[in-house]
Amino acid sequence: MNSTRKNIFFLYCMLFTLTNVQSQNKKIDSLKNELQNHKKQDTVRVNLLNDLAYLYYKKDLDKTIAYIEESETIAEAIGFKKGAARGIYVRGVAEMSQPNYNQAIKHFNEALLLYEKIDFKIGVSECYAKTGLAYYYKSDYNNSVEYYKNSIRISEKIEDTKNTAISLKYIGHSYIDQGDYEKATLYYNRALALNLKHNYELEVSNCFNNIGNIYMEQANYPLALEYYNKSFEVSEKIKDIVGISNVLNNIGIIYHYQGNYPLALEYYQKALSINEEFGNTSKMSTLLMNIGAIYSELQNYDKAIVFYERSLKIAIKYDNKKGIATITSNLGIIYKEKKKYLKAIDLLKNALKVSKEINFRMQIALCLNNTGDVYLLLDKNSEALKYFVKAKKICLEVDNQRGLCNSYLGIATVYLNQKQYKKALINALKSKELSNKLGLIDYQMDVYELLSKIYESTDKYKKAFINHQQFKILNDSLFNKKNIEKVTQIEYEYKYKQKLDSASIRELKLTKTVKATSQNLEKSQRNLLLGVILFLITTLILAAIIFYLK
Repeated sequence: MNSTRKNIFFLYCMLFTLTNVQSQNKKIDSLKNELQNHKKQDTVRVNLLNDLAYLYYKKDLDKTIAYIEESETIAEAIGFKKGAARGIYVRGVAEMSQPNYNQAIKHFNEALLLYEKIDFKIGVSECYAKTGLAYYYKSDYNNSVEYYKNSIRISEKIEDTKNTAISLKYIGHSYIDQGDYEKATLYYNRALALNLKHNYELEVSNCFNNIGNIYMEQANYPLALEYYNKSFEVSEKIKDIVGISNVLNNIGIIYHYQGNYPLALEYYQKALSINEEFGNTSKMSTLLMNIGAIYSELQNYDKAIVFYERSLKIAIKYDNKKGIATITSNLGIIYKEKKKYLKAIDLLKNALKVSKEINFRMQIALCLNNTGDVYLLLDKNSEALKYFVKAKKICLEVDNQRGLCNSYLGIATVYLNQKQYKKALINALKSKELSNKLGLIDYQMDVYELLSKIYESTDKYKKAFINHQQFKILNDSLFNKKNIEKVTQIEYEYKYKQKLDSASIRELKLTKTVKATSQNLEKSQRNLLLGVILFLITTLILAAIIFYLK
């Protein structure tokens, strides 16, 4: 987008956001008026209560629960099973937003049984889909895929193409999180074909965005950007502010991965501005965390902490436990880099505790690995080993290959420190295989250095030398990359400072001009006032003379 188009677009975003919020509030007010006027305890009132409960679940959970409780009481009294099932379903949606996934699954299954009894297939399909989503958030991808497939089976029977496409999309999400990009692409393309055929533009935009995510994970950034731009065009066309914000964030992530931090910051800030106007606080928290991550990579840890703490404050306010766990873990990693190891362990253990409460297994593994890393730095090998082994177990269960690479590396390092060279070599080679497969330069560098030490300790000097050479090559490459990134950042900050200085000079000139204009205006007004007074005095004198002569 050119700069003029961007400026017009972002102005439009702000106006649309206000309109969207007003529209939702009008809908709530309209339903509340209907409810106020409809006192009869019947199916109509149950449906009104359920609709209000659903609209309120993101705004005011207490009101959602109050509406559901009244709805359930009436539905039970009049034997309205469909209304009762809907109320339980909405309760599940509310629990999932907390996030209390196990409780949400329980409610969705209760609603599912009721819908099956009355053979309401749309409800059955929705319950399967939402249960699949809850399992997806729990990182239980096998169950997630299974429930979504059940939802598709029902949706296809009743020709509900929209729900079928959404379910296909989430199956794709499950595969992408497991690192199976081939299957993810297959399901995303199936969803895209359906959405294009039936002109579901919102979902078309989502599919483009999701396919872009796959290419981003595979480090195919040109293709990722191509799909993100397609998503942006559709989102702009249908005025989907949330979709636009997501695309801007994802483009920011690409530039982040490429080490182009100025552009990454620019896109994150634009997405943040939209979400601030839209009031999408959960996304604001994510974007603040992303900005914090950039400053962390630039080793500007104090600035990173400022952004992480702003992000954490929002997550705590809205009791977003997934966000709390992630941000607290990131803060722990920063304090590890600052060599404040006890503070780091404290934060990582807090993040681990929250992650366990919501069964956030990907984050549990990350916290365990990072805690193991800190204990290694403290020369507490036995403690470190416990954490790495636990992390490895979870990584194998959820197929988190990056995390597994970290676990094997940590275990190998512990065994090297304990002079158990055979065990150290086995785990180091596993880490090497994974890091090479995934192209993780940081881990590749660390594992080559570790292998060099293992071979040297076992008198295999030629292998030690070869691995040390590989370590040096990667280290130099990474060092040069980081230097380029730092220079880019310094240039950006210099240019930004120049812009600020230029803006300050313009502001100073403008202030002087305004001041001079004000002074000239005051002088003109003063002269005019004196002129009027002189004119009046002259008129009075002349009038007096004329009167006297007469």
